[in-house]
Amino acid sequence: MVHRNAIGLGRGPGKIDQRPDPVQFACLFMPHFAAGALAGRGGDREVVVYCRDRVFSCTAALFDRGLEIGETVSRARALFPRALFLPRQRGLEEHRWDELLQQLHDCTPQVLPLHDDQLIGRWVLLQGFDPDQLQSRVRECQARAATGVTPVEVMVAATGAASGQLLQVDCRHDLYSRTPVEQLKFLGFDRDLPGFLLLLGFRYLADLEVLTKRQLVAQFRSAGQRLYRLLHPPPVRALARRDDEAVDRTEGLEWSPG
Repeated sequence: MVHRNAIGLGRGPGKIDQRPDPVQFACLFMPHFAAGALAGRGGDREVVVYCRDRVFSCTAALFDRGLEIGETVSRARALFPRALFLPRQRGLEEHRWDELLQQLHDCTPQVLPLHDDQLIGRWVLLQGFDPDQLQSRVRECQARAATGVTPVEVMVAATGAASGQLLQVDCRHDLYSRTPVEQLKFLGFDRDLPGFLLLLGFRYLADLEVLTKRQLVAQFRSAGQRLYRLLHPPPVRALARRDDEAVDRTEGLEWSPG
């Protein structure tokens, strides 16, 4: 689970470095990670990993071509008949994840892997990193990545990056002005919410910034509270070092259901 204090959306002290690091935050978003762990079995074929008859992950090329996470396996087979379909293998996936975290730790000890049942794919936050090393890791693992001054901003920006691309966030309002509400499905919101927002005329995250917390809650109930925290995150603190026990004390995303 995600450490709430580390991403600046929680309550409580936590064991975190109180001196903010001037180096920016980075986020790596990997919706293809589970499929990438099995990609060697496909030869030159793209891989789709499924769980309970739904697409759980797919290699970066298929994701970039529009295959939706959560799509039914039958429809995915019809759309991509040459792809190799494999069941999820958690053991191998976790082994590959530990290997990647160790590689990222070589870039910086300030590494925070994120996990929440509502999030799609694998996520990790970094701080204190070497930009050149980070860019190299992003290309190697084909992550969608971003750097910026807050964890929330870089998480949002990473959902809009291409595989292997590292974006720079300079202004949250500009970022939200070009981020379609459809990206909310990657951030733990209900898959039906973007469609509802579009019907109401909200195309981009910035369109929602004009609404007060009361208006958001009245219109979207619990989802409105989560949207408000996403749109107006409180100040953040520096990430703990990965060898600090605080990194293991994690909780769910503040804007996630439940």
